Amino acid sequence: MKRMIAFIFIVVMMLGIAYFKDAMPKAESFERAVIVSDFGDLDIQGEILKNGKDFYYYVDYAQCKIALNRNGNDKIKGIVYYYNKNLDLNYFTRKFNYSISDKTTIEDRDVYYGYDEDYYDFRFISGKKINFQLAYDGNNWILGYPMIITGF
Repeated sequence: MKRMIAFIFIVVMMLGIAYFKDAMPKAESFERAVIVSDFGDLDIQGEILKNGKDFYYYVDYAQCKIALNRNGNDKIKGIVYYYNKNLDLNYFTRKFNYSISDKTTIEDRDVYYGYDEDYYDFRFISGKKINFQLAYDGNNWILGYPMIITGF
């Protein structure tokens, strides 16, 4: 009986770890995205550029969703989403339950850093766990997981 309980406990823990490790960045209603991967074979339509060992896939909303469903964290190491809509910071904090920890200005953009509990990857910036970056230029938003890798 103890072995059965231990076995069930281990299985539940492994499934929980697999679930959280495979959590992909949350985004919706974006116009386009750039997917960053070490792999050149994601089998999605869009422009593909290679920079060093990384492949940058420039895709629309539909192709991004296909790529996320097919590949998961095994092949995708970063995503940058572009929003050309009239949104405000509250949209992102409310919709995705983000915790904003810092704000700065870079190249005339307000840049916010924060942490999303549901996303597995992170960096330390100023001693804080950060796994998304959000930039706003007054008209457009750029959301990057774990950072805005493609520049502003």
